[in-house]
Amino acid sequence: MAAIEAFDLVLLDMMMPGISGFEVLSRLKADERTRDIPVIMISALDEFDSTVRCIEAGAEDYLPKPFSPVLLRARINASLEKKLLRDRERAIAEELRAEKERSEALLLNILPRTIIERLRQGETIIADRVDNATILFADLDLGEIARGKYDFDVAGHYARPDVFQLSVNERPLKPVVPER
Repeated sequence: MAAIEAFDLVLLDMMMPGISGFEVLSRLKADERTRDIPVIMISALDEFDSTVRCIEAGAEDYLPKPFSPVLLRARINASLEKKLLRDRERAIAEELRAEKERSEALLLNILPRTIIERLRQGETIIADRVDNATILFADLDLGEIARGKYDFDVAGHYARPDVFQLSVNERPLKPVVPER
């Protein structure tokens, strides 16, 4: 039915030859490809029950005939604006889902799977004993990096402190280890 071309809104008459507008509405809302398209029902029937039935079936709006072109334009604009917002929300949700997947993949590179599972189960403090570990905490001031060079100390288990230098004169930033 809607496989020919994508569209943003449907104006649908309740009374059509061969099939009712309510049946078309039901089919549109049952199909995953078309269920999010707003449908404005138009009908010569000015019955409260028909209006409620269409809205409950997924119609965005319902206009009785005859209708004002100004009112129709306003309802179309409102329906299209709501669709635009829903489409944006869906895109943002997809971006968040993809970002969550990337974050979880990064987390798996940093922490053991058992720790991640414990975090997912709600543990907030995990203080397991680790015999040998090297930890680097770096808090870089990006403003300093942008102005030229930024020095920071690295100290770790079994390593003597050394000084590294980051330079923004080359793109991308590359750590430069001074010669000893």
